[in-house]
Amino acid sequence: MLTRRQTQTFYDEGFLKLEGVIPKLMVDAARKAINHRMGQLSAGELDLEGDRRLN
Repeated sequence: MLTRRQTQTFYDEGFLKLEGVIPKLMVDAARKAINHRMGQLSAGELDLEGDRRLN
């Protein structure tokens, strides 16, 4: 259940940060995968759809 303050923050900001909802291990794994993919995009290994580029 959300507090009144959380509800108001969601209304005002459009998002809500809820600590501990997703286990840190999952967050870390997702962050690692995202950063890896971003590195592939910036290196030109992938196109924006995530498909490997043929060189």
